[in-house]
Amino acid sequence: MKAKIIATGSYYPEITVTNHDLEKIMSTNHDWIVQRTGIEQRKFSNHNTSQMAYYSAVDVIEKAKIDKNDIDLIIVATFTPDHFSPSCANEVAKKLELKKDIPSFDINAACTGFIYGLKIVQAFIESGMYQTVLLVGSENISKVLDFDDRGVAILFGDGAGSAIIQASDRGIIDTVIANKADKNKALLVPNNVKIETPFTHNRYCEPAYVQMNGQEVFKFATTVFVKSLKEIIKRNNLTFEDIEYIVPHQANLRIIEFAIKMLKIDREKFVVNLDKVGNTSAASVPLALDELNEQGKLKKGDKIILVAFGSGLTYGVSLLEW
Repeated sequence: MKAKIIATGSYYPEITVTNHDLEKIMSTNHDWIVQRTGIEQRKFSNHNTSQMAYYSAVDVIEKAKIDKNDIDLIIVATFTPDHFSPSCANEVAKKLELKKDIPSFDINAACTGFIYGLKIVQAFIESGMYQTVLLVGSENISKVLDFDDRGVAILFGDGAGSAIIQASDRGIIDTVIANKADKNKALLVPNNVKIETPFTHNRYCEPAYVQMNGQEVFKFATTVFVKSLKEIIKRNNLTFEDIEYIVPHQANLRIIEFAIKMLKIDREKFVVNLDKVGNTSAASVPLALDELNEQGKLKKGDKIILVAFGSGLTYGVSLLEW
């Protein structure tokens, strides 16, 4: 028994922010952003993370043509939840108005969240514990951006991507997830809650903005991107010729181009949509996968690789048979 993605879904926010829009509020320009990142625009939302996750969930349930009450587990990958508690997954379950009580929880592996989620779902379904799982990657990153920090604010966008995963005779072949200690705090979002009690010294956290050392992150990302792709191919006795598509985390076009050059893989195998949506973290891989699926490019039996890397420093890769 394997865990198979039977449908993909997405939600793109209502506000489009172009590079030219950013020119009006910070010292940057369209050409500089495109040259450094490949991003031309991104989406920002007035909705919170759980609402976007819900919209994406409705989309994927409709595409899967299943009864929403067949879902027996909901997982949401995010680092931008509405609240510390309850989880976004709890909120999605409530908004779906399911007839039965089912488990629902969030995971936080930043940009690798959807891959981590796939590994969890794979284990649950292969063990027989659950049969129909809703997995969502949803992020509201615009709320944690410092628009005075042009090196970071230009990169990110909001959105939600999703998948319905069921038991099948084919599907996820192999998934590898890992973490490399971020000793230099290359990428983090501080908790800005004031901590004050009658019994402890007052501590004040920094503002909850994305903080990133671009050079450190680029070095990490390019290294684990190449490493992950090599590992999943070797573990499964394949070559890149056996792979129809590679769906990478949409962080920066330069990172993708580095992997293409180092591994000498056909550029056409890589799915890229970051020019339109920017870096949407945990939503990145499922949004790109849904776009590929909606274009009708995926055929039964195609082998696909999903790969991501992010804060933590997390990374992961999954090999699927469509």
